[in-house]
Amino acid sequence: MTKATVKLSELIEDFDIYPRHSVDSAYVSELARAIQADVTLPLARVDKKTKRIVDGFHRVRAWRKVLGRGGEIEVDLRTYGSEQDLLKEAIELNAAHGRKLDQQDRSRSALLLERHGVTVKEIAVVLRTTEQRVQELINVRVVLVKPPPAPEPDAKQPPPEKRPAKPVAYPQPGESPRELSPEQYRVMESSSGHRTAQTVTQLTRELESGLVDLSVAGLREKLWRLHDVIKSVAQKPAA
Repeated sequence: MTKATVKLSELIEDFDIYPRHSVDSAYVSELARAIQADVTLPLARVDKKTKRIVDGFHRVRAWRKVLGRGGEIEVDLRTYGSEQDLLKEAIELNAAHGRKLDQQDRSRSALLLERHGVTVKEIAVVLRTTEQRVQELINVRVVLVKPPPAPEPDAKQPPPEKRPAKPVAYPQPGESPRELSPEQYRVMESSSGHRTAQTVTQLTRELESGLVDLSVAGLREKLWRLHDVIKSVAQKPAA
């Protein structure tokens, strides 16, 4: 380990090596408050050559929140023999500590490693899981996102891209991963993460029990919009 003081503006967030599907702004704020309370956080780990953050996206953002981009922090500089080595350490460290990787994060991590030529057996070691689980993460808990149409009629269309899925888009047991349009994938990304049946059941219970405050501005309009959409896409089951 080589400790060094660097400007926050020099540190690079490279999402091609980031194991999580997003940076949690609430967690960043929590860490910022810890910094302001004089709590000592672990040093962010940084690639010496490129200044890319290997481990510590949330901590670096928290320091930026407190000090601004012109501030300076001490980091742990490391040298890596290859991009694969760097990626494996980034995922290994995130899997070991900090905010726990959720299922979409684990699938994203497995796919990143697969694209860099890491074997299923090695991926299982990095993620601290079984090879069977890795196979599920890279072959089942995914969707295939269709590329936009080629600009030229005769141009070769690239294959769909395999990306991590949320429960709303998981395939049925025994079925192949679903193929989504880019717009469908954007909608999936904004999903709460629950399966559709769970979401519908919970909303139904909340409405039937009177728990929902229907005086909230615009809520009745949204519920009637939902009513209209349901009528247009789902035929009423036979009695």
